[in-house]
Amino acid sequence: TIACMTDPATARQSVAPRRGRQDIELLRCFAFLAIVTIHVTKTFVSRAEAEGAFDSDYWIASAFDSAARWGVPIFFAIAGWILLVGAPVRSREDLVRRASRTIVPLLVWGYLYVLFGWWEEGFPAKASDVVVSLVQPFVQAPDWGGQLWYMFVYIPLLLVLGTAVLVLRDRPISIGLLGFLGLAVA
Repeated sequence: TIACMTDPATARQSVAPRRGRQDIELLRCFAFLAIVTIHVTKTFVSRAEAEGAFDSDYWIASAFDSAARWGVPIFFAIAGWILLVGAPVRSREDLVRRASRTIVPLLVWGYLYVLFGWWEEGFPAKASDVVVSLVQPFVQAPDWGGQLWYMFVYIPLLLVLGTAVLVLRDRPISIGLLGFLGLAVA
């Protein structure tokens, strides 16, 4: 499509809109529902565990929670497919654009969690504690109630696979190199 925009001879041709793969979209919808199920059932499971009351609500919620756990790895599999096959990184600028579209929201939401923590627990008394609370969530596993952890997994996945695509796009891929990349991602 870029050639159509830069080449006057083909600029008049209509470009068909890009369509997603229906099987991937359907899988993504089911994975989304599975993750919503995990978040909803967590309330029942956590309450029962805190109270020691393992009633029928707990067992039903626990069964749904367990059955829905496949949704998270499916999202990462879809992300890997997109980065390697569906819409691979085409240039260094493309990789930077994709990374910034992920890192900027992580920073915004991360600092909103920090501000909420200050509102809930009180503003730190010392300036050094303010600096630590602003930096710590991004260098140490944050205590955000299980939220945003996937961003800390997705961003390295994006950077490693995106870089691999850029480095290897014009080179034959060996089994050894694929194994090395697999270990690097793991």
